[in-house]
Amino acid sequence: LDATNVVTPLASVITPVDYDHTAVLGKRLQKIAYEKAGVIKKKVPVVCAVQPPAAQDVIKNTAFVQSSPLFIFGRDFYCGKITLDAVGSMFDYKFNFFNINKLRINIAGRHQAQNAALAITAVKLLAEQKLIRRPAWRRGLAQTRFEVVCRRPLTVLDVAHNPVSFKALAQNLRDYFPGKKIILIFAAARDKDFKAMLRGVQYAHLLLCRIDHPRLLPPQKIKKVFPGAILSGGLDAALRTARSLFLRDTLIVVAGSFFLAGKFLRLNHCNPRKK
Repeated sequence: LDATNVVTPLASVITPVDYDHTAVLGKRLQKIAYEKAGVIKKKVPVVCAVQPPAAQDVIKNTAFVQSSPLFIFGRDFYCGKITLDAVGSMFDYKFNFFNINKLRINIAGRHQAQNAALAITAVKLLAEQKLIRRPAWRRGLAQTRFEVVCRRPLTVLDVAHNPVSFKALAQNLRDYFPGKKIILIFAAARDKDFKAMLRGVQYAHLLLCRIDHPRLLPPQKIKKVFPGAILSGGLDAALRTARSLFLRDTLIVVAGSFFLAGKFLRLNHCNPRKK
């Protein structure tokens, strides 16, 4: 039932499976993994992130049934010597006898090194099949986006939209902005576990934002669970409120939904190229 099942890919890439779209995919991790594994097609190579054991077993079994070569992060390919700085990350990559050192991505987070390793492995497999010629590893990775979209006031835009991605967001904020107090502008779709998402991030202020989308969870329902939150109206109003609360030791974070991120970019409040 996962939307990726409608295509037959040249390679399949499965990022970490977590509780998401449970109304459609199921409430057990094994069931969700089963639906996600629909992207595994007969004899098509599969590149897989580290998974919870329940999900990993399902993916392994599906790959076996489909006779699909399976490459797992931490078993078949690796990234190491991860270093973080103010504008991104650097890491070494290894896959069999293929090594690239000091690869750079201009995007925050240790988990992004793993994501980059998944992409590199998929491209490497396609290159081995002569489907890609002379991959430009360093140039391609250098074009990834960093989430800081404004410097004044300091603003981070992130598409974290489920509990596992909010955990990664929280780790990023600790790594890149230690000691900063978070002003979180938040909106979520109806089928998301917003309680787990919000409990995964420490924030000083929570601004609940209303955007026009049929799948949006009404902010009033979130406020019933988090009574200290501020109902801020639309995104424009939320940004004005956030800026009124902004101090030298604070950071504005916009997260919770792809819809929210898209709305932010359409408003064009900040130009990422001029950060």
